[in-house]
Amino acid sequence: MKPGPDALWGVYLVDIFDNLTLLYQEEGCAILDPIPLTVRERPQWLADKTVPGEKNATVFLADVYAGHGLQDIPRHTVKQLRIGAYYFSTDGTGGLLGSIGADGPWDIKRVLGNVPVEDDGSASFTIPANTPIFMQPLDDEGKAVQLMRSWMVGMPGEVVSCVGCHENQNTVGSLGQTKASLRPPTPIEMNSKAVRGFSFPHQVQPVLDRYCVGCHNGSPAAELPKIDGITYPTDILCDQDNGEGLVDLRGDQTITDWKSKHGGNCGGGARGGNFPVSYVALERYVRRNGIEGPLQMLSPAEFHADTTELVQMLRERRHYNVQLDANSWQQLITWIDLNAPCHGTWSAVGEQPAQRVKQLNGRRIELAQRYASISTDYEEQDPLPNKLSFQPPSAMPSKQGERIRNPSATDWPFSADKAVTKQSDDATWSIDLGSGIELGLVRIPAGEYVNAAGELKIVDQPFWMAQFETTNEQMRCFEAEFNSRREDRYGYQFGRLCYNMNGDEMAAVRVDWNQANAFCQWLSEQTGQTFSLPSEDQWEWACRAGSERDFWFGNLGDDFTPYANLGDVRLSEFAANTNTGYYTTTALIPNPGKYDDRVPRDRKWDDKIFLTQRFPRDETGVMLSTPMYQAARPDGEQGMPQASSFTPNPWGLYDTHGNVWEWTSSRNEAERVLACGGSFYDRPKRCSAGSRVDYKPYMKVFNVGFRVICSSEKQ
Repeated sequence: MKPGPDALWGVYLVDIFDNLTLLYQEEGCAILDPIPLTVRERPQWLADKTVPGEKNATVFLADVYAGHGLQDIPRHTVKQLRIGAYYFSTDGTGGLLGSIGADGPWDIKRVLGNVPVEDDGSASFTIPANTPIFMQPLDDEGKAVQLMRSWMVGMPGEVVSCVGCHENQNTVGSLGQTKASLRPPTPIEMNSKAVRGFSFPHQVQPVLDRYCVGCHNGSPAAELPKIDGITYPTDILCDQDNGEGLVDLRGDQTITDWKSKHGGNCGGGARGGNFPVSYVALERYVRRNGIEGPLQMLSPAEFHADTTELVQMLRERRHYNVQLDANSWQQLITWIDLNAPCHGTWSAVGEQPAQRVKQLNGRRIELAQRYASISTDYEEQDPLPNKLSFQPPSAMPSKQGERIRNPSATDWPFSADKAVTKQSDDATWSIDLGSGIELGLVRIPAGEYVNAAGELKIVDQPFWMAQFETTNEQMRCFEAEFNSRREDRYGYQFGRLCYNMNGDEMAAVRVDWNQANAFCQWLSEQTGQTFSLPSEDQWEWACRAGSERDFWFGNLGDDFTPYANLGDVRLSEFAANTNTGYYTTTALIPNPGKYDDRVPRDRKWDDKIFLTQRFPRDETGVMLSTPMYQAARPDGEQGMPQASSFTPNPWGLYDTHGNVWEWTSSRNEAERVLACGGSFYDRPKRCSAGSRVDYKPYMKVFNVGFRVICSSEKQ
């Protein structure tokens, strides 16, 4: 150590009172890391864990459900593990933003195949030795429930193990036998004839050619092909008017104008940004971790494929009866789970990386063979498959997008004034949750209506409904450590530059259906009243407040900005440059280009709200708080402003359209739970009174929350 700036480096004896005694120092020498010498007994020799010449290693996983990675995920959810390998960049190629994909990933990913997980959560399998491996736990539909953003390596013949999924490093596994320990390790079941870097043109484009390009071929909406039994709704023309026309999914066209204002981008041209038109169009519909996501552990299913608009459109033939075959589904889901890459080799990224690979690849293969017994050429890629013929969808069983008026619905629709008279004079109720925190309710009368599917629905009993979606502050009355976490931005975040979703007055999100029901149960016990989630029918009846239109305030295409927080131009705030102050602060990108400003939205309107944030803004809509969206407010107060930014519906309900999707008590035929109303992340056509998404009850979704109802009489 050096006791002062001008002192020599020396070895000192330090007692418990911080007294220093100099033992040794020497001019011109830095005396570091002294090791006291004494005669010691030689430690026991540890046997070599490797087997020279062996090509594989063995992995033993005691219980995939142990650890925080799959916290609250029900047992028997994980059926398989997807095993993949990284192909890291060589010097001078780099995985900068815009290289392999639009917003990541960093490196080429090669899917080796799948291995089974026993019903007790254990697994035992072989992996290629000396290879950086990642694992992804898959549900019964082959979708990743969690992402492993690091890697592991097994030496030849070595047995490596982990207790669970992202368990604490000091965790000790169970001493009991597991099913996987009672059988030989399972070889990886390959999904293809040969392992290659996952490539959008090779794996995903054939799916688009077969099912999509017949309509999504660069033509405007007015020139869509006529397909028997297919009727195109007006929302297609609305998207066209509002700047979100039909996406072009042709794979034989390549963009030539890629550029970005994000810090740390590849620069385009010879260095990258060389993507098919179809890739650029489709990746916008996939919310994912990006190139540099948050440092904290991801919530289980945070980037589950079901949370993407792409999968939501295609599930159960929801997109004009398009029905993908099983292999096509596997390719799309794998692409999403791998962070939506485009290129499967570094040579495909651009001219400059290709030249660098050409210089170094032979030497890399030589060294890998000499020191790791690996002779694989990771740059090897199969020829592009032949273009498949378009397979048009079959006729839909019923017309989509048309509402059928049911004449048997009495006294419906009705005006806003009549809606108010139906409520009764005493139509509000406030519940004290403690510490000055209130839950405001409004009375919803009984009645009947025709839902968005043209079905008569009867709500035979009045009920009370929360005016607002449940907030973080209210959730923390029930669960003190509840955390809505932070939302990813684009580009490099380095763990600290994400958007805060955890403000007290913000709608609680990443609350699964089971938690929402537990909150209702707690609220019932605290108050002596009967609280629950609304049914799907109750929710739509309350949302409409007598209206037969798409929204309680109007129809698709109308100005929604006084009434709802929907996906509009504010979503451009996802485009922010984090390369300020050496990646310690961030600033919004002014007028971001199309390759930085990528979330599908209605570009015609501006509701001046980003995410569920409600900080004050100036007359131009610029947020007056810091771009980091911290808790400090420009008026000096803490927390979020109390006043809502939007007009409530005639029954006094706020944010029934947009802001966050809301859990209901209803399930569909697949036993998945329904959520209603859309969110800040969704275009207006996904936020109507009839809009639905469905999830498994354990999923904590970034834009799903809830509001409660009470069936008791006011006390």
